[in-house]
Amino acid sequence: MTPEDILEQASRLVNCDGDPCDFGCAEKDLPRFIAIGKELYPGRPYRVVRNWCWADLDVDKQKAEYLYDKGVLPAFLFAGEVIEDERNPDGAVIAVKTSLLVEFRNNCMFTTRNTIYILLGTGSRLVVSPIVFHSLFF
Repeated sequence: MTPEDILEQASRLVNCDGDPCDFGCAEKDLPRFIAIGKELYPGRPYRVVRNWCWADLDVDKQKAEYLYDKGVLPAFLFAGEVIEDERNPDGAVIAVKTSLLVEFRNNCMFTTRNTIYILLGTGSRLVVSPIVFHSLFF
């Protein structure tokens, strides 16, 4: 993979320029999914995100199995807009790149070890190199 390929993937990710993805909830359903998240994951804070891109890591079967054994899946989320953040109610977080996926539920709840991300509206999905994942910091 060339540096240009890495930059192109990173650019597509932060611009949410992947294939259309119909995960996500409607704004009217948001209070219900926040309540479900609090019930399913007590003590884990939530963030509501919009303008999001689900990124699958381009890993071989051996690396995927290694991640599964560690309790995570080879996927993460980039969101260009944080609508609500339980940990930072003052709106300090503008965009976010998550850690790896632990579980996806109800077509809109992307959970990591530390946080529940509620996907608002539709987004996009693409495959990126692990280099892209490790290169972006927020």
